[in-house]
Amino acid sequence: MKVFQCIHKYAPHIPYFEQKYGINDDTEMTFDQLRTLLIEDGYASSYILKPALEGDTDKVFYTIWDYERLQLLWAREQGFKTKDLDQIKAAQIEELKPEVFYNHSPYYDNNFIKQISHKDQIIKACWDAIITPNPSYHTDYSIRLTLFEPYVKLWNQHGYPARILPPAFPPAREKLGNSTRDIDILFYGQYGAYFFSGRNDMLRKLVPWAKSNGFKLKLHLQGVDQKKPLINVKGIRRITRWLPVAPRIISQHVSPPIYGQQLYETIANSKIVINAFTNYNGLFKDNMRNYEAFGCGALLISEDGIYPDHFEPNKDFLTYRSADELLEKIKNVLSTPDQGLDMATKAHEKLKLFYTKERQWDLFKDAIRHV
Repeated sequence: MKVFQCIHKYAPHIPYFEQKYGINDDTEMTFDQLRTLLIEDGYASSYILKPALEGDTDKVFYTIWDYERLQLLWAREQGFKTKDLDQIKAAQIEELKPEVFYNHSPYYDNNFIKQISHKDQIIKACWDAIITPNPSYHTDYSIRLTLFEPYVKLWNQHGYPARILPPAFPPAREKLGNSTRDIDILFYGQYGAYFFSGRNDMLRKLVPWAKSNGFKLKLHLQGVDQKKPLINVKGIRRITRWLPVAPRIISQHVSPPIYGQQLYETIANSKIVINAFTNYNGLFKDNMRNYEAFGCGALLISEDGIYPDHFEPNKDFLTYRSADELLEKIKNVLSTPDQGLDMATKAHEKLKLFYTKERQWDLFKDAIRHV
């Protein structure tokens, strides 16, 4: 089985990554060298299939399809003059002749699937874990993969094959061990007006509380510079005042978003990672932060709800039902840090046991075989 796996870039990550490694237009790198550096730095490593992590391009060819510098390197090396990213991706598929097209960008790729829908010899798989009230059915794909169990039930009930494919523990995270853990509380992710109102309310209580109690809190947030109209009515939006989405108590204490290896090192240096979900998750609670906190050895405190297999509340991690309960749990953990560390260590070992890259690759192959 040969797989073409493509993931889209996360816009703030690319300048961050290039600055970190001093990459610019004068840098001499091959496509393979730049791709290897991206993989080693850890971006999307929980999603990348095992052969790609190990450099086995005969089984899985992996790329970030809309990272211009990366894809233009491939095009130049193959003698193509085009700078059109869709054309380059199509050329890669034509050149590599994969049996499986595995797309993590069904919402972001200009509906690229239409360009290869006639290729019946290719199985088309997509990943979708964007939680919305009206998810797409991705009707042009052969199979849909996700970590969000309600989506699997919905798609299968409507006749569209779907499977759970959890993130997995990349072996590189085994090197993260940290004995200092000088960050008491860590939260990272997005801050937005519409999808994260519950999360926003929690953070507005957490920040002043942590400050008043003398706890070291780190917030690495994306979206705090967004603005919203004072009067959100069509026709008036363009003339009304626009106000910051984030209140001053948040914006004054926020740090820039971090990615890849630096994110994982920061988690490993934290006693507690707080998790909060979108407005649309409902009772089912799963996102990357679950796996990143467990995988990097921090104690997870997350919203009360239904969790995936092998995530046992109050055994592997703690849960909260309100901001006040969250603050109480944080205070209890930081007053007895050895207990929190013991829980986090056991959760880390459990994730390594049940969420391996080998298992993820086997689940993927099984899903494809049953299309």
